[in-house]
Amino acid sequence: MNDYAVWTSASDTAPLDTWQTLDYYINVEQDDTLTLKAEADDRMIIEFDGTEYINIAAIGGYTTATISNVTAGQYVLSMQVMNDSNANG
Repeated sequence: MNDYAVWTSASDTAPLDTWQTLDYYINVEQDDTLTLKAEADDRMIIEFDGTEYINIAAIGGYTTATISNVTAGQYVLSMQVMNDSNANG
């Protein structure tokens, strides 16, 4: 995650226990099958073109999802992320 982590702020992990949403507008240049790979600390939901493909509910949850039959065009990749508060900090 040191190289590819995504968060709404590079220096502030707050607010805890609150969903933060990041929307990316991506251009798919040719008809293709796409693969999403994700790992979260703590929670993450990823939607592609309004459909949920990944839902990680706890820290350490690594997963992949395949999106078949994607036609060329512009799409929204939406990531919702949350840092949970806990007694250990």
